[in-house]
Amino acid sequence: MTYNDSNIEYGSHRELGFQLGIIVLVLLVLVVALKFMIPWRDVPEVVPTITEFTELAELQASETERLTTSGTNEDGSRYIPIAEAKAMLVANPALLASAFGGGAAVVPGADADPASVGKGLFQSKVCFTCHSIDGTRMVGPSLKGLWGKDEKLADGSTVTVDDAYLRESMLEPMVKVVEGYPPAMPPQVLTEVELVALVAYIESLQ
Repeated sequence: MTYNDSNIEYGSHRELGFQLGIIVLVLLVLVVALKFMIPWRDVPEVVPTITEFTELAELQASETERLTTSGTNEDGSRYIPIAEAKAMLVANPALLASAFGGGAAVVPGADADPASVGKGLFQSKVCFTCHSIDGTRMVGPSLKGLWGKDEKLADGSTVTVDDAYLRESMLEPMVKVVEGYPPAMPPQVLTEVELVALVAYIESLQ
């Protein structure tokens, strides 16, 4: 049997085509195997949805408003514009120390005068930034002549300033807010000794 050039070329093409077919078949098998091995359906969506974009925009708008306006939080505490807060810290650096605890609790000696201790607390806890002791109107009511006074509250009721009222006003200031004043005072963390001293000091400011 004799072979010419055309026969050899045809045989080479058939062999090459067979090899390519095997390669394609192997690739198909690999693709099918990978499809079942890798949990494609569990791959999280990385492109934000329209809802997510909307929620992000609303959150940014809310945060911007909180930084530029004043209002009341759900717990009754107040928030103020950041620019105003910075100005207050510049004017009264002691506020920063007060915000982070203001030092150790007062432990007066046995013979210490409670009113004198309360005066010191009034300064160290920067109460003077909101309450005057000379009758001057500030953010909160003046403490001068406050003891025994009948105060009209924001809800229209009246309360006599005594030990119980002062304690409540320091620990839970949002419970009874004096008429004409903003509910701006944050709750104070005070020991029994500090409460007694501050009440005694306020009582002495007649």
